[in-house]
Amino acid sequence: MQRLELIEAACREERWEDAETLMAEHDRSLRAVPADAWTAETLRELIGRQEQLASLMRGSRDEAAAELSQLGASKRGVQAYRK
Repeated sequence: MQRLELIEAACREERWEDAETLMAEHDRSLRAVPADAWTAETLRELIGRQEQLASLMRGSRDEAAAELSQLGASKRGVQAYRK
């Protein structure tokens, strides 16, 4: 679970390349664990943490989309003013 905390920290600090690298490492490490090694409790905990991380990332995506939309509106306003 420590790697998920590192991914979360990278996302919060907007270090997207680090987050991407950490997510790839996390994916590889999970795939290396045999299926019968997982307990129901461990899987529930992992899925819960991953859902929290996905929620954080969706929030960041939505925030970026809103900022881009606002930037586009400002650009259109400047272009209209110049005409």
